[in-house]
Amino acid sequence: MAAGCKRDPVWQYFNEVPLPIGKAGMRASCKRCNKEMQGLVAQMRQHHEKCCDEDDQRNTFEQAGSSGEFMDSGNYPPSRSPSFCSTVSELSIQDSASLASSSSDTHSHISLSPKRKKKPFPPGTTIDKFVIKTSRLEKELIDEKIAQFVYATNSSFRLTENPHFINMVQSLRPGYSPPNRADVAGKLLDKVYDREMEQCATALEGRIVNLSIDGWSNVHNDPIVCACITTEEGKVFLAQTIDTSGNAHTRSGSKSYNNM
Repeated sequence: MAAGCKRDPVWQYFNEVPLPIGKAGMRASCKRCNKEMQGLVAQMRQHHEKCCDEDDQRNTFEQAGSSGEFMDSGNYPPSRSPSFCSTVSELSIQDSASLASSSSDTHSHISLSPKRKKKPFPPGTTIDKFVIKTSRLEKELIDEKIAQFVYATNSSFRLTENPHFINMVQSLRPGYSPPNRADVAGKLLDKVYDREMEQCATALEGRIVNLSIDGWSNVHNDPIVCACITTEEGKVFLAQTIDTSGNAHTRSGSKSYNNM
């Protein structure tokens, strides 16, 4: 012990065991059961509490065996496992047999920690819940949205066959394959065009609009004339594009017509 430090009170239940010369540390021996261990206060306290509990249980059963209190009634003290009893030999042979069977059941019930039961899956649960499936209707809808993106960004139809684009789409929707360039340039183009024209007609039906016509050049520097419709809210719709290649036109300004 270091100078000026008080020894922990738990040492009153232990004897100090001398160590060979040259070895550091300290060992202790329990005064009750003579068990030797390292002189660590936490370990000594834990052993002392356990040792006291076993002594209390042993004394309880020794008193019960000598008085015959529990042998006659067949009852045992609550929370006292008969597996710790060391005086079974004092009981009768018949009581010893019943005590042994009760001891094994009680001991196994106490010593084994309860296992957490796995919660079963709800009735009707299948593997489909954990798999992303794309139905035919869903694929058609996604194909149409991809094609609309290509048209709106004026991208090449080959974009949908680019390996990086395919990997990106499949990372978002595993198992889905985007449309090829033939579909984007064919059936999807017709489908998106018909739908957009239908939506424009519905939005402009019975409305007061302004029709504007002007000549421009497209990205390929081809001369074109565009007819645009503007609503009162400021929304602009492209009504028609006319290719005027071979026909000269001036850029003097745009003409406006009001459709009442």
